[in-house]
Amino acid sequence: PILIPHIIEHHTPKLQEFLKPGTEFTTQELFTIHQSLKDGHLFLQTMKNDTDDSLPTVHRLIQIVLDKNTKLMSHILLLMIKSQKEKKLILTSEDLDQIEQYLVSPKDLYLELVDEENKRKLKK
Repeated sequence: PILIPHIIEHHTPKLQEFLKPGTEFTTQELFTIHQSLKDGHLFLQTMKNDTDDSLPTVHRLIQIVLDKNTKLMSHILLLMIKSQKEKKLILTSEDLDQIEQYLVSPKDLYLELVDEENKRKLKK
């Protein structure tokens, strides 16, 4: 069980497998990405508010996603501002590393579930 988070992390694809440094995005494309993240965020907030309070684990998992998504939206907004001068942005490896930090990983969710399970065992 101790190795499971490492196994999950090892088998989770990295962002740089999909996007490479030098990939270009226009300001409009970045806006579209930002708007999609915003729409998803609003959906998750609604889902969290509509979820029964007797499901604290679900609330915490949704909150993890919302927190990371907020940071990702902020970073995309900064990239949009950066792209305004030339109407495009060329991603650097630093940009990709920063974006990857804000993506929700299966490991994050797994660790939260394990933490919840450990808390339940301590209560018994």
